[in-house]
Amino acid sequence: FKKVSNNKLSPIVYTIFSCFLISYPLITEIFACTPASLNVCLLYSLTAFVLILFNEYLSNKKQIFLISSALILCLVISMYESFAAVFLVGLFMILILKVLYTEKKYTFKEMFLFSLNFIFLLCIALSLNTIIIKVIRSALDITATGFASKVMSYEYFGIVGGLKYLVETTIVKFIAKAFCYVPITFLLISSILSFIMSIIFSIKRKNFLIFILFTGLIIATHSLSIIQGMAPLYRSCQTFAIFVGFIFMLLAQSISTMKCKSFIKAFLIFIIFLGIFYQVKDLHKWFYVNYMRYEEEKNASLLICSEISKKYGNELPIIIIGQMKLSNNINKYLYLSSDEWHAKYYSF
Repeated sequence: FKKVSNNKLSPIVYTIFSCFLISYPLITEIFACTPASLNVCLLYSLTAFVLILFNEYLSNKKQIFLISSALILCLVISMYESFAAVFLVGLFMILILKVLYTEKKYTFKEMFLFSLNFIFLLCIALSLNTIIIKVIRSALDITATGFASKVMSYEYFGIVGGLKYLVETTIVKFIAKAFCYVPITFLLISSILSFIMSIIFSIKRKNFLIFILFTGLIIATHSLSIIQGMAPLYRSCQTFAIFVGFIFMLLAQSISTMKCKSFIKAFLIFIIFLGIFYQVKDLHKWFYVNYMRYEEEKNASLLICSEISKKYGNELPIIIIGQMKLSNNINKYLYLSSDEWHAKYYSF
């Protein structure tokens, strides 16, 4: 951020970006639903490192930076493929900062050619990943399972039907649920702020390219949805946290450069930090709910094992499968009550 913005960003905005990123409540779904929590935490750093390395390559043309960028990005995609979308979001973040905070007035052609370098790097990493996987499968005679296969709605509904299904699921998951699920609430707020800022910056700088780049940022954020033709599972959407953090970072930077009294700026920045605190509160709530669920399922398993042990002894191993019905003490956090206005809106 410092290099591409010529160090014009206020120090506090880096704190705001970091706080929004690490406190984004959607991370709890990664910890609870997939064994990829370490991957996600590590890959944010590796993706940023790739962007830095490749930006250095474009500056000095040292091949070591290009090779390192391609290999690390290949590793990133192999560990969690949704970070290819995070890489694209990072690209648009760089483009927006270059246009907003450098003295040079970039043309659409210059930004397009600059972007092609990053797209080329992504294609190299994807190709390497595909080749390595095929070589390993052939050498070890490994057959891929369909457990984690990605379904595309276009295969079933066609292009027009797939686009219609994409719109329907997007409205449900990213607009309707914004009224009852905090991570999606902040995503919707950030999307609205992004649209407003793109118009204001475009008019103020007399540069329509800014609006195009912000539009590209939103498209990159939802690129998984567009590719699949449906709103994907939330735990696949690693782009949301970085998008929310970036938009609030730009908002804080805009506030810090406003021509108004300092106490007004401080008050507006304070409101942004209240948003961070609200995210933290929701994050802790879901971690606590997951802990209560773990304790409830653990106690039920121990009780079952104790009963079986009394009847059949301890000589045979026990495997417990199935889905346990959770108590109302946990379900009240997981489901909306029918008399809540959120539930009435969502049903409508």
